[in-house]
Amino acid sequence: MTRKIILAIALVALMAAPAFAAVQNVKVSGDIDSTYLHRHDFDFGVDADESQRQSVFLTQTRLRVDADLSDNVSATVALINERTWGNTDHDDNDTGTQDGINDIDINLAFVTLR
Repeated sequence: MTRKIILAIALVALMAAPAFAAVQNVKVSGDIDSTYLHRHDFDFGVDADESQRQSVFLTQTRLRVDADLSDNVSATVALINERTWGNTDHDDNDTGTQDGINDIDINLAFVTLR
């Protein structure tokens, strides 16, 4: 039984050795975008009252890392954080708390083989 395990580990190591790729070039970029949205009578005047107003200040922060690897392989990963400012009842997870307000999500991730 131990011989089969050792043989399997050796086989995986031999297959993984050519898959190693050294980093040749790394490019880091990103941006911060802010938007203020104000809506009044968004229901086109059907029920014109104060509850039909909406004022929201949004900030989107994005970070992108592009890496060129050896053997014609490149990888890209982009992260995003979206935040609504001044909204006291912000609830991303429907839990009644503000747990999700600082979440960072993966916006883009892929590997290109040429």
